[in-house]
Amino acid sequence: AAADDTLAEKVTAIEAAINAGGVAADGQAAMFMDSGNTYVFISEGNDNLGAGDALIELTGFDATGKTLFQNGNDAFIA
Repeated sequence: AAADDTLAEKVTAIEAAINAGGVAADGQAAMFMDSGNTYVFISEGNDNLGAGDALIELTGFDATGKTLFQNGNDAFIA
């Protein structure tokens, strides 16, 4: 399999990984890095990418060693 080496491929892989664990749920999220920026992907709860999914770019933020915590509708990076 080819590496996920573009932002689009990484977003697709993250969405698939979120939903691979079982039942898809609105608000499931994951954090990843690409080209020196950190991204937070938030799923709308449906398999495959959709208009209700969100991708937030944190320009220049290094997420190395950080964890994304979720509590209800809130998310924190620590």
